[in-house]
Amino acid sequence: SLVGFDFEQLITENVGISVGAGFLAYGVSIHYHIKPSITSSSLAINYMHQGIGGSYVQSIVGPSYVIRISKQFSGQIGMGGIVDKGPQFKEVYENKTEPNVLFILSLGMYF
Repeated sequence: SLVGFDFEQLITENVGISVGAGFLAYGVSIHYHIKPSITSSSLAINYMHQGIGGSYVQSIVGPSYVIRISKQFSGQIGMGGIVDKGPQFKEVYENKTEPNVLFILSLGMYF
């Protein structure tokens, strides 16, 4: 999603669960934080549901690395495989080769 938010809660000293929502998308992740702090960088396994109802395109599952940049910014880079296709999938990939792997890239602020 182009614009959205997420909320993460630590369930142990190094493990957190996050849920997020954005414009026509939502997701959930499990994070392993490198340091015992929610503000530290983490390795994550993600589920992303892209689109809602008739605008649903696909669902993706895959790993990523979340880096905390300074005290306010974060970035995420990873990849995922398509685990489900929605009604808009064929339209989105019309005249294109369907991907086996999608790359994940995001930038954001955290509080």
